Amino acid sequence: GTQQQFNCQSCREPYKSPYGNIGLDLKQFFTYYPHTPENSFAGFAFISNPKYAEMCAAKKTNPKVKMALLYGKDSRYMLTVNGTVKWLKALASSGYQLHATMGGPAIPELEKLIMNHRVVSPAAFQNLLCKTQIFVGLGMPIEGPAPIEALSFGATFLNAKIDPGEFFELKPTSRRPIYQNDILASTNHASVLNIDYTNYSESQGMITLLNNRRHAKERNPIIEQFSPSAMLMRFLHFYNEYNFCT
Repeated sequence: GTQQQFNCQSCREPYKSPYGNIGLDLKQFFTYYPHTPENSFAGFAFISNPKYAEMCAAKKTNPKVKMALLYGKDSRYMLTVNGTVKWLKALASSGYQLHATMGGPAIPELEKLIMNHRVVSPAAFQNLLCKTQIFVGLGMPIEGPAPIEALSFGATFLNAKIDPGEFFELKPTSRRPIYQNDILASTNHASVLNIDYTNYSESQGMITLLNNRRHAKERNPIIEQFSPSAMLMRFLHFYNEYNFCT
C-alpha cells in the first residue's frame, strides 16, 4: 500500500489488493524510484570504474558494428507490446546486430535474427553493455534498474510506451505508468528516447533517427540520484530522522 488508500486496514472501503492494507507508516515503503513524498526513496547505485570505462570506450570505437541489446530476461517480453516483433525485424534489416540475455522460449520470427547469450553473469552483461549502442526496452520489466546502468555505459535507451492494463490492476497504487520507465521519460535525458511500437510510422522514424545518431563512445556520467554518494546521503537521512519503533 504505497498510497494511504491502499494501506489502511480500518478504512470503510479499503482498496482490494493482495499486496495492500497492511497498515504500515507510508515512510516504511522504500522505493526504487522516487514516486511520491509519502514514501521513502531509497533507490540504488552504480559505481563507475575508470579502468573499465577506458576498456569500454575502446570497444565502442568500431563504427562498422551497430549493436542493440534487448532489455529483459524473459523472451516473452518481446510480445508485451503489439508491433515490437515487427519493429525488431526492421531494426535488424537496417544493419543492427540484435543481442539478448534471455531465458524462455524462442520467438520463431526472431530466432535467426537475435544472438541470445541466455541469462549471464553481471560481469558478462556489463561486457555486452560496453559494446552496445542501443538498449532496447520491450515494455517489461517496468521500472527496473538496468536502463540506468545502460545509460552509464554510454548506450541510448529506447523507452517503450506501454498499456499498464492488468499488470497494475492489483498493485497497491493508483499510478499508471505510460512508459516502461516513467521517471526516465520525464527527465529529458539526451540518451533516453521514448518509442511507441504500436505507431508504425513513428517507430520506423525512430530507426532513421538511430541510424543518423552519433552514439556515445564513452560512459555518460552516472545520473546523480543513482550515484553511491547520493544513496549514502539518503540512508544517512533515514538513520538520523526515522524512528519506527516508538
